[in-house]
Amino acid sequence: LVGSEMCIRDSNKTVTFIERLKDEAAAKERIKNHMDSHLAAEFPEVFDIKKLIVLGEIGPEIAETYAAFGAEIRTKVAGFS
Repeated sequence: LVGSEMCIRDSNKTVTFIERLKDEAAAKERIKNHMDSHLAAEFPEVFDIKKLIVLGEIGPEIAETYAAFGAEIRTKVAGFS
């Protein structure tokens, strides 16, 4: 994990959580650690996830894993990130 942020809107009803991961291996490890944790079951009881967005270039295996969570995959455009 390179870094993370959590931002809340004024209404206190919408939270944006951002994680920046070093590479695809770090993303795989992050998902594994989350799924092995008690938080995997508790998280949906506390939060209603509206959208999961994955930014950057990822391989098909990890894209499939994120797709199972309903993720929207967005890749780089013209070298900008």
